[in-house]
Amino acid sequence: MCLTEEDLRQIPIIWPNTVYNLLPANLYVYPDKFYLIFISMDYSCPHKVYSIPKEGGEAKEIYDDISMRSFGDDISQKDGAPLQYKDGLICIRQDDSVLVFVNDEGEEPLFPLPVGTANLLKGWYEEGKSILLWSSDPNYAVVVNLQGEVLFELYRSWFLSSSCWDVHGNAANGILFTEASLVDYAYFPGFYALDFFRKERVRHFNSGIYDTRTGNMIPLYWKNQIDPVCWSKVDYDPDFFERLLASAKRNRAVPHVVDKQ
Repeated sequence: MCLTEEDLRQIPIIWPNTVYNLLPANLYVYPDKFYLIFISMDYSCPHKVYSIPKEGGEAKEIYDDISMRSFGDDISQKDGAPLQYKDGLICIRQDDSVLVFVNDEGEEPLFPLPVGTANLLKGWYEEGKSILLWSSDPNYAVVVNLQGEVLFELYRSWFLSSSCWDVHGNAANGILFTEASLVDYAYFPGFYALDFFRKERVRHFNSGIYDTRTGNMIPLYWKNQIDPVCWSKVDYDPDFFERLLASAKRNRAVPHVVDKQ
């Protein structure tokens, strides 16, 4: 389904038999296509990426070796969730933990993980330029470029800590994140030098914005069910959203489409 200001369009897709025992997960939108990741119900198995034309048509499998290990609570971002980049995805290859760029044309290796012990892919630090990696033992975070070179260390706890960030999106000078845990709910905040100077802190499993210019944490007091994955691509226009809401209300009674083939 595609909701517009005018109507609710239905996008016809021809699915191959290979998706029947998989679960749909992440959706990525491009000017001419969609990428949809399907995950195996056995999380030890690699996951698959399918490419779908924007106006519908045949879903084509383009990659079948993605690692998306799950750390922390079950509604956090999975460590290894692919990053949208240009006309494809940056993801972790299952077999050897190499970061690769994948699109319709194939696979291009970028650099191997881990960087030190920072083997958890958390998201963009600066979208399209640098990536945030986190380590679980010991607990620290580094920012690397697309060649795997460490630009700087962002976080290191002085004492026992299981805190990390689940990154939801990036905008100019800001990162939208949830304060999460590397070890499920057994959460230890630890201590970090800047913690002593911050006026505000983001609480465990709440969301906030990290100001990359100042290092300030801006709490939003949301719960972790909020996952605005397209934050970096949306300019808030109240009039547009009112028109979209009106369209959704007009089309809420549209019956479900049943494929009888």
